[in-house]
Amino acid sequence: MKINNFGNIEEYFEIHQKIFEITKKIRSKKQGELTNWQMPAEMHLRKSTYNGRDTLTLTITLTPIGCEWARKGGCTMCGEFESTTQKNELLSDPKFHITQFVRGLTNESMLAKVHESGLKISRLRIYQEGNYTNTNETSKLTQETILRLATLVNGVKKITIESRPQFLTEESISFLSDIVRKTDVKLEIGMGLEAKNNIVRNICINKSGTDEQFVNAVSLLKKYDISPLAYVILKPPFLSEQEAITEAISTIGFANEIGFERISLEPMTIHGYTLVDALHKNGLYETPWLWSVVEVLRQCANFEVKPGVGGIGYFPVPQEYSQNKCEHCNRNIIDAIVAYNKNKDISALNNLTCPHCLSKWERLVNATDDVQLLERIKKQLAIVDDNLDKYEYEKKGTKSYDGRTLYKYAQY
Repeated sequence: MKINNFGNIEEYFEIHQKIFEITKKIRSKKQGELTNWQMPAEMHLRKSTYNGRDTLTLTITLTPIGCEWARKGGCTMCGEFESTTQKNELLSDPKFHITQFVRGLTNESMLAKVHESGLKISRLRIYQEGNYTNTNETSKLTQETILRLATLVNGVKKITIESRPQFLTEESISFLSDIVRKTDVKLEIGMGLEAKNNIVRNICINKSGTDEQFVNAVSLLKKYDISPLAYVILKPPFLSEQEAITEAISTIGFANEIGFERISLEPMTIHGYTLVDALHKNGLYETPWLWSVVEVLRQCANFEVKPGVGGIGYFPVPQEYSQNKCEHCNRNIIDAIVAYNKNKDISALNNLTCPHCLSKWERLVNATDDVQLLERIKKQLAIVDDNLDKYEYEKKGTKSYDGRTLYKYAQY
């Protein structure tokens, strides 16, 4: 496997500052929203597989106050920055987020669907589109109360929250561990590893994070019997389709090396008020092909921890998902990915083909881009910058096909 070589990160200093500048300008176009503090920002119930059995996964998204990193510009693809006019109230008064969580758990419509399914909620995901363990985003009392309540939900065996590794300290992890230690619930913390290559992670994605921080976070989580989950992006901005495939495979290998217990491959989606969306509107970015998702899974079939495919539980709903832009094969490939996700059996992806688009994808991944990454970024940012005054975001629903419907049971 060819390893992407994009030069030295020091060469990207000036263009990195430009990424910050443009990303902040795009985010500034989104005005704060008045939200209903009495209900979660979003919640959804999905069929999933846990320990080889059919079950239900409930996701409750608390009203986000805006990830602290996103307020400084943040990740180039992240549309989960939902600024709210009630940021100070939500942060200073824990009852608001706690109430949202309780109302989510007791939602009449959701409970009716659980009863109708005949299944139990075995997995509970608690998101606020930021860092659960950062007290500048979620108060300590909120963290404790919600997690204690979550462990009491009948049937729940795993709870997933999210945090950047910078906030996973001995103090924050031991605090959470004490809450779940005497229960039969497993706590899992997801981290955006995103990419192994330092330039891709910290320039193209603008994630901010070092290998050492992830290594230390994984080690600490295991010390306290908390499961580390890695998110890996497929096709960050500025990369070609082939470069994106190579980077995802390399990152999944690295996640295995440092001890992540679960890995979620996240095919890029397009969200409003992001640099990725601005690139897309200028014809400079397209979501990854589903063939690329399949290729990564095939190449990672021999890893000890095989990746599942996620990238669907976003708030707000993305404008566009990974697809082949081909009406003949999207459904078949999604069905195959769903089958793969159940037990990571790569045979579910055998015999996939399409006479209408597979050869087109093959030509794309075999093509070479002679423009170096640094120059590519400069040229693309210049085009976005020139058209920034015209940038606007209009909610129109998901493009091309209902990605959420197709990915409905792709949880794993």
